[in-house]
Amino acid sequence: MIAGDIRHAARQRWGVLVLVFLATLVSGRAVQADTDPGALHEIYLAAVNSGDTEAVTALYAPDGEFLGGGGCSPEPCRGSTAIRLAYETLVAQHTQITLLEQQVDGDVLHATTEFRNDLVQHAGVDRIISNVTLEVSGDQISALRAEPDLTDDQTVRFIQFLSGPRP
Repeated sequence: MIAGDIRHAARQRWGVLVLVFLATLVSGRAVQADTDPGALHEIYLAAVNSGDTEAVTALYAPDGEFLGGGGCSPEPCRGSTAIRLAYETLVAQHTQITLLEQQVDGDVLHATTEFRNDLVQHAGVDRIISNVTLEVSGDQISALRAEPDLTDDQTVRFIQFLSGPRP
């Protein structure tokens, strides 16, 4: 009787472990993002391009850092509130980002992207090129820095537009 109880308890524990494993596989975003910053970056790009500010903000760690558009340059925005406000600005400007290339090195992703929005168009250029560094902690973005590629003519013209006098 005792041996039967032990076998039954072992089967129950095994069953629980299998269910936990399957649940982890089903929630593939968390598993994949934890081991692959490239997957997290693609989720990020889809959220930005669809205008889903809440989804973008949720991808960042609570103490995350963003350096790029939306008022987060030259000083980065830190924390969920500042990051959400930056992406609200970018969404209002109809921001679209196209991935050109990316390389993953451990928990860090380096990418090159084309960035388009209303402000870029207003500057008289089609797009700008950004060099992106994305750092991951667990399954969240701990830091994302999108810096202009100053070897690209359109990007340089955009930076000059931003630095010039405003009408």
